[in-house]
Amino acid sequence: MVDMRPSPQRLDDVLDASDRFFGPGKSGRAWYWLLHEYRRARVYVDIDVRRMATWPDLAACGPQEVTGPAWPDAPAEQRAPENGTAPRVDVAKLSRKVDPLPYRLLAYRGADGYPVVVPVEIVGRDHTGFRLLSPPGLLPPGGRRAGLLAHSFRPQNVGLAMMTFTGWLTARSETEACYAPHTSTALAARGTAVLGGLLVSWYTRVSSTGADGLGLPADLLDRASSTLAEALIAAGEVGGGTGSLLLAAAKEAFTEAATVAGIAGAGVMVVAAIWALVTLRGVSANLDLAEEHERQVH
Repeated sequence: MVDMRPSPQRLDDVLDASDRFFGPGKSGRAWYWLLHEYRRARVYVDIDVRRMATWPDLAACGPQEVTGPAWPDAPAEQRAPENGTAPRVDVAKLSRKVDPLPYRLLAYRGADGYPVVVPVEIVGRDHTGFRLLSPPGLLPPGGRRAGLLAHSFRPQNVGLAMMTFTGWLTARSETEACYAPHTSTALAARGTAVLGGLLVSWYTRVSSTGADGLGLPADLLDRASSTLAEALIAAGEVGGGTGSLLLAAAKEAFTEAATVAGIAGAGVMVVAAIWALVTLRGVSANLDLAEEHERQVH
């Protein structure tokens, strides 16, 4: 369930709880104005958890403990897509970007319809895709659609990087599988917590009032204006001309943010805008991948 308009009390509660992970937030009238959108333009996602499996370590090795309904049987094999199961993106190129990201998760639909998310290792690659290793009993037999996530988060979420894939999973044994990626999306954000918050807040404020003339779908603008991360992901998803327009809107928002901040005397925003533009250069590679995928699909 998504709460699109959480109450002020709910927003305050989540900010108070985040201090444990992100450090104490900035306070004072100036900080409240600068970070207003970052702190208040949020939605709540409530998840009704039916079942949770835990293991003695993060690699999911050892005895499994299940809270809730019993762990389901293995799901049935799925029908292969009409366009085939082979990789549709450059596996070698993507492999170089995935290698520095230490945490990898595989997700597929379980037999009871609920998602199953398990840790995996990427131990190699060839023309058929990535070679995955997983603890015994977690890989479903046969072939199916699946998602793959590789990510890296630093303390207090200062600097993050992730790559998400959709593709085809083929189990070769109880612990080994081949994953053929069909689409990919990348995101990287570097800097400090304060600069990140300022950038998100300014981008949300400017883009929500100045992007109407771009001709972008309303739902896309809503997503892109929620956070900097969503803007980059949305640009990568749509690709082509629309993605370029969205990326241009982001750059324009940061430029305008720097101008307004200079008038207000907040010199730190100039540094923030420069940081934003440097970060956005890294996103262009993701847009190239999205455009390449768009050409392959059509």
